[in-house]
Amino acid sequence: MRRKLFTFTDSLDGPVHEDMGPGYDYDAPDSVHNMRFDAFPEFEPNFHTVHLKGYVHITDLINSIPIPRAGWIVSGRLRSIFESFRITDHRYYSLPVVHLGKEVPDYWWFHLLPTPVDIAAEAKVEEAEAIIESCQALQDVALFRLSSPPRFAKCYVREDLKIAIEENGMTGIRFGTSRLFR
Repeated sequence: MRRKLFTFTDSLDGPVHEDMGPGYDYDAPDSVHNMRFDAFPEFEPNFHTVHLKGYVHITDLINSIPIPRAGWIVSGRLRSIFESFRITDHRYYSLPVVHLGKEVPDYWWFHLLPTPVDIAAEAKVEEAEAIIESCQALQDVALFRLSSPPRFAKCYVREDLKIAIEENGMTGIRFGTSRLFR
């Protein structure tokens, strides 16, 4: 049976983490600016404190500007759903979050590495799908990220994980129609 995939990203109207808070040293060796999108850091990242603007409604998935496009800020509720599915290489880092001067418990940095799949830039959709289907690292995986070629560089979620996220009322998430596995 052919799998059905959707793109997965943060919603356009959700909160955005804009800075690491006052006094954060972006040039320090453990700064989030030294985190790469394609590898786990060889250091314990200093997340300092994530300050969310007072006017935002806190959601289960939050975009972060200061941390490179390697993942998202996720709630413990969303993390528990993710943990019940197979996901490609990822890590969770505890994340102190403050909103309206109060600590918001149980938020995490979800670092999702891109899957090392070699898809040629000129590959047709059918060719890309065949490469993905034959990739051992993606067998029975419900969430993964592709970093190339650019037209396929997205996070993809399997339909059963999408349904679990929706049924559990997770917020701040946008699903789209994928070019692959429609």
